[in-house]
Amino acid sequence: MSSSSPSLPSALTQPSASQQQDNNVVEARTNESTLICKICQTVVILKNMTTEWLDEERELPLTRQTKGIDHTQTELVKGYFGVKDIFAFENVGFTRSADGKKFLVCGECEEGPVGFVDPNTEMNYVTPERLDVLQTSV
Repeated sequence: MSSSSPSLPSALTQPSASQQQDNNVVEARTNESTLICKICQTVVILKNMTTEWLDEERELPLTRQTKGIDHTQTELVKGYFGVKDIFAFENVGFTRSADGKKFLVCGECEEGPVGFVDPNTEMNYVTPERLDVLQTSV
């Protein structure tokens, strides 16, 4: 996991009411910062475009897989911003793994995955752990 990201979720979110959904804690929150790709610096999602925060761990494939291994290597990543409307993203792409899961990647350089699509709710979840915050000049 990246150590360059600010502490989450307080640094990137505005808290609101929370709800319990399928044993996962989902809170109504938005991202306070624009999130960009760590590799190409392309804007993935502008600030205040997310609608919820999913505070749970999910396995995501590693961004770099080791050659010669016959399975997908994964890591646990905690914390995801939720977006219902795919058009809320500035630049995102989709990929499918061998087991049919949909993942989100940078739409410019295809780095990722930076999130996943929940097949039950069709919500798109992006993690700030795999993205950087756009630094604005003061």
